[in-house]
Amino acid sequence: MRSSVSGRGDPPGRPLVGSQRRERAGGSSLPAVVLSAFLFFSASLFAQTGFEIEGKGFTIQNMRNGAPAVSNRKYVWKNVPSRFNGWQFTQVAGGGRTEMAVKGAMDGVLYVATFVKDADLPGWEKERSLEFNYTDAAMARMYVHKTLYRAGTIVKIPQFGWSGTIVIAPKLVHAVDGFGKSVQGKPAATPQLRLIATFKDRYERAVVSARQQHIRDLDAAKRAAMQANDLEEANAIQAEIQDATNGNVTPRNFKSKPAIEAGARYTQVAEAAKRQYITDLDAAYKSAMAAGNLDEANAIAAIRKQLGGK
Repeated sequence: MRSSVSGRGDPPGRPLVGSQRRERAGGSSLPAVVLSAFLFFSASLFAQTGFEIEGKGFTIQNMRNGAPAVSNRKYVWKNVPSRFNGWQFTQVAGGGRTEMAVKGAMDGVLYVATFVKDADLPGWEKERSLEFNYTDAAMARMYVHKTLYRAGTIVKIPQFGWSGTIVIAPKLVHAVDGFGKSVQGKPAATPQLRLIATFKDRYERAVVSARQQHIRDLDAAKRAAMQANDLEEANAIQAEIQDATNGNVTPRNFKSKPAIEAGARYTQVAEAAKRQYITDLDAAYKSAMAAGNLDEANAIAAIRKQLGGK
């Protein structure tokens, strides 16, 4: 099958999954946020899981800060969210004609991004927390959209604007001879994996909430520093606000009491969330070992190690 997605200047195409608002995973329905976390986790556990993609006018590249955003300019990605770091994306030529269609072997969440703010994408949901930029003169923002994906469905990707619409996924492979040639067999979504996805989602939401509160606390501390005529402290606090807004929180050595307390509160909440996540993973690890499931035990152990667990 060849996609007939329109290029720049043509009417936008329509996703083929607009009516699919419910996900299947092991025969049960799961909330979209849990499925998103499960897809992220399963990508590390099953190296061949991902999406086949066919069409023209793009290549598959690795997503990270500083990676070339388009093939015909020196613009690079900036403020890439941690979820997408290390994933892959479809790099296009700015202003070029692109056609894309994707197909996956698993139920999950499919992400795309475009710099057109009000792109017509029925059946897709805008994910504001995952927006990022590329480094043209205006620091163009990429608006991320997601849709619940059902295994085996072919989805056309409508193209919008100069930089098109890109697909972002843990793994992408070219379907050179048409769909069905590259993606390996569909792995089972075990209850244990779904449980781990729930743990991950709970942890990430706690950290995001702590970061948002940290930004509010810092903003109040900045105002206090300015009222105290302490420009150096106000500038230092603003720098941390900017880092936190970009998802990177590393509390600095402030001298004002409000800023010091803000950092202490964030550290306390974030560390408590991490400890709970490690505790949850410890229980899952023991269950996987008791069940003789080596793949799951190794995957859980890797996550625990990244978090500082033993």
